Amino acid sequence: MVNKKLVIGGVVLAVVVIVFVVISSTGRLTGFAVTSPIKTCKNVEVPYETQEAYQEEEPYQAVEEYTVPLKYEVISAQQGSKSGFNYFTTFTVKVKNVDSETGIFTVRMYFKTVNDPETNKDSTQYIMPGEVKTFYQEYDSDFTEDVVTRYQVIPDEKTLTRTVTKYRTVTKYKSVTKYRTEEKCN
Repeated sequence: MVNKKLVIGGVVLAVVVIVFVVISSTGRLTGFAVTSPIKTCKNVEVPYETQEAYQEEEPYQAVEEYTVPLKYEVISAQQGSKSGFNYFTTFTVKVKNVDSETGIFTVRMYFKTVNDPETNKDSTQYIMPGEVKTFYQEYDSDFTEDVVTRYQVIPDEKTLTRTVTKYRTVTKYKSVTKYRTEEKCN
C-alpha cells in the first residue's frame, strides 16, 4: 500500500511538471501573473501638423514723384560799366531755357571790390522753352575801382514720376510638423 501511494504521488507530480512545462512553453504562463498581466506605460513623441506664421519682404511697384531743375544754357555773361553822375559796374547774363517746360529763372549776380564785401543782387524772369532772356544788374562803384563779378543761375524745378521697386513686410503661413508628448500603455 505504501508503494501504491508512492506511485500515485509520483504520477501526480509528473503530471503537474508536464502541465507546467507545456503551459510555460506556449507563453500563457509568465511568472506568477497568469490572469492579470502588469500594465507598463511610457511617454512617446507623437507628430502633428500645424500652421506657423512667418514674415517675408515682398516687392511691389510704386510710382514716385521727384523734382529736377529745368535745363538751361548761359548764352553770355559780360561785365561792363556805365557812367553819368555816378559810375556803375554793370553785369549782363543771357539765359536760354532749353527744357520742354516754362519756368521762372533767377540769376544771382555777385559784386566784390577791394574795399567792399561781396554783395549780391537777384534778377528773376519767366522764360518759355527755347526763349532767351537778358538779366541785368548795376553796382555803384568808384571810377578806378576794380570790381570782381560772378553769377549763379537758379532755375525753376519740374516734377517728374518714375516707377520704383519698394518692399513691404507680409505675413505668410506654412505647414510644419511638431511633436507632443503622450502617454502610451501596453
